[in-house]
Amino acid sequence: MINTSTTIIMSLLVALLQNTQRRGERVVQKKLEAIADGLSDLMNHFANDEPDRAAREDLARVIKDLRAAEPSSRSTPSPFRAVSG
Repeated sequence: MINTSTTIIMSLLVALLQNTQRRGERVVQKKLEAIADGLSDLMNHFANDEPDRAAREDLARVIKDLRAAEPSSRSTPSPFRAVSG
């Protein structure tokens, strides 16, 4: 009985850790995509000799996108947080 309970608990912990890892990977991927999009836009602006103002606006948009992609501590609760009650 103890071995079965231990196996079930360990399986749940492994699943929880894998889910957390996947969530973190998605956040990193979103940030990388935002950086790549921003660099692509900046390269296009400089290749087309557009004014610096447009490049600054694109850079500001990329920074805004990166900040929006940051995980909030409220949206991803710690699996190890104590439960009161």
